[in-house]
Parts: sequence; structure tokens; C-alpha cells
Amino acid sequence: MTLKEFRERLQLLMRSEFARPFTCDGSPLECRIFVVGLNSATRLENSFFTRYWCDSQGFDRSAFESDYQDVRTKRGVRPRIEAFVRGAHPLPCLETNIYSVPTKKASHLRPYDKDPSIIEFLLKEITPAGILIHSNEPIRYFQELVGPFPIDSDGPAQVELYGHLTHIWGLSGPLFRRKSAYMEQVGAKMKECIGAY
Repeated sequence: MTLKEFRERLQLLMRSEFARPFTCDGSPLECRIFVVGLNSATRLENSFFTRYWCDSQGFDRSAFESDYQDVRTKRGVRPRIEAFVRGAHPLPCLETNIYSVPTKKASHLRPYDKDPSIIEFLLKEITPAGILIHSNEPIRYFQELVGPFPIDSDGPAQVELYGHLTHIWGLSGPLFRRKSAYMEQVGAKMKECIGAY
């Protein structure tokens, strides 16, 4: 699948141009690890595909970082995700959520917003080798897909998901309560478990 074909198929699933289906650095098709939460807390006032996407390169991380800079907080989830990504380097990571509609609080999600079709599309088309799931509702979602797996364990469990094997690691509770140093260790452990590309 080309990036253009990927974008065209993904756009059919998006209900809002301001939805954020994922972030990564370059081609999402090359991402080996997913980091999955519930939904983005911050809405950016730019269309995902107009501002952050290019059919030849994929996701423009630098444009996203530039726009996100004004709303970033050192106590939020993003620094913890970035620490995980550092630990998993050089394996490319895709940051995504069960729901792609950004809201300040999870309780602000309307029933209409709770559509997992984008995460399902990403999981089936990219087939990640590792998935880090943070917070309780996303953990429950994946347990419905693959059955029970260890939560807050010392490493990921291997499971079958949509016909392929992947490593799943669940971290309960809000991610912002985790220390960045711990998240970097989690990224390194995930990389070690799934191996090089």
C-alpha cells in the first residue's frame, strides 16, 4: 500500500478534519510499535491532512511539534510518551488512541465520538510488532480483542491480534503519573522483546 492509498482509506473513516488519528515521524506504515491511549486531550486548530500530512513522506512531525509547543505541559501525557519513544529508538513508534476526537476530558466524549474504526484500521493495515496500552478503558478495549493479558507487569505478553502476533504491554491508570525515566525503560524493554526490524 502506498502512503497515498493509506491516506485515502483513512480519510474515509475520519468524521472531522480536526480529528487526530495518530502521530509519528514520517511513514506510519514503517512503525513497529504503537502507543495507544483513550483520546487526545488537546485539539489543534489545523486540519490533520492539510497541515501534517504529505503523500510522499507521511506525517510531518516537525509541523506537529511546532503547533503543539504552545499547549504542551511537562506534567501531561506527551512527555511520558516521548520518553517511551526514546527508549524504543531506533524502532519507529506510532502514537494513537482508541478514539480520534480530541477532548479536554474523557468525560466530554459523546457517544458519537466513541468510534474505534480508525484504531482498528491502523492495527490491521500496519500490524505492529509491539503495542503499549495506557489507561484502563483502552486496556479493556484490547482485552475484548485478544483476551486477558498481564497489566503493570515486567514486560509485554505475546498475543494474536487480527491474525498476526504482537507484544502487548498494559499500564493501568493515567500515564502522567508515571516517571519519564520509567517510561524510557519500558520503551527499551519493548524494543528488546520484539527485536530489531
